[in-house]
Amino acid sequence: ASQGIQAQTWSVYEKAKSLPNPPEMLVALTKVDLDAARPIHVALTVSDWLDLDDPDAILVTSARNRVGVAQVLDA
Repeated sequence: ASQGIQAQTWSVYEKAKSLPNPPEMLVALTKVDLDAARPIHVALTVSDWLDLDDPDAILVTSARNRVGVAQVLDA
């Protein structure tokens, strides 16, 4: 939640989207508990890069604080 999309994530996303029947994507921000986290800024940036309609659909997570983990597992 502080660095935006990492190169390996972008690569996997591009490959998945290029498939004949692309899977539904689950977009999640991780480590939102860090002091440097900027989840709103990163969510807006990610939603722009990925052309998402709703930045609020991006899950915010912190395994350390157990935030959003249930939502990821339920998705």
